[in-house]
Amino acid sequence: MKEIEKVYFDNQKKAFFTNIDGQKTITSTANANAVITFLEAAEEFKDKHLEEIAKSSIQYLKNKLIKDGEAFHIFAPDKSKVYMDGQLSDNAITGIALLKIYKTSKDEQYLETAKAVAGFIQKRLYDEKFGGFIQRTSNSPENYPKGEELFINEKPFYENSIAASFYQSLYEQTGNKIYRDIAAGTLGYLTSIYSNAPPEKQSYFIITLSAYMDAEKQIVAGIRPSYAA
Repeated sequence: MKEIEKVYFDNQKKAFFTNIDGQKTITSTANANAVITFLEAAEEFKDKHLEEIAKSSIQYLKNKLIKDGEAFHIFAPDKSKVYMDGQLSDNAITGIALLKIYKTSKDEQYLETAKAVAGFIQKRLYDEKFGGFIQRTSNSPENYPKGEELFINEKPFYENSIAASFYQSLYEQTGNKIYRDIAAGTLGYLTSIYSNAPPEKQSYFIITLSAYMDAEKQIVAGIRPSYAA
């Protein structure tokens, strides 16, 4: 973890960066994944420093890359501008990172931001009829390189698995049945294409399906869920 911090963490900006075409680039996916990884490591090794790195990264993500409940893909510090909106991958993993920070800190700002992100992707990307989320929809050609598709109607397995996990976790934190229904609809879609998914992309789906089934068993058994405790 120290090597990752040394190579990819910008101590001035308090965020993780990646190199794209030889330039330092700050993306929501890289920071969200780093937050999740560093939090898990902090819990495993009881390391407060790793936790603080994660908290500073999520705060940067929240302040710079999330606008009106939407996680953009790229933030350009030199222009103070965000690019590449309307993507499932950015918003789903950002939602999970926000909830992980909330579970650790109990700071309501992260839960409220996660709920805003969930509302955005439900409205913009969720397939109400068949379940699951489409990959991308944007009304802003200026946010994308010339020629880049603004609308991609595919519903990718891995990103939908992350989205299902996000909504199931949000349901467990809030008790809002809308989130449970979206998780269920997405898991239903994923189940229909599960046999074609490569094994390395199945982990989120399997974990989320198990969590969903456990929660349903508790409801049937009349066990008071943890969010209501």
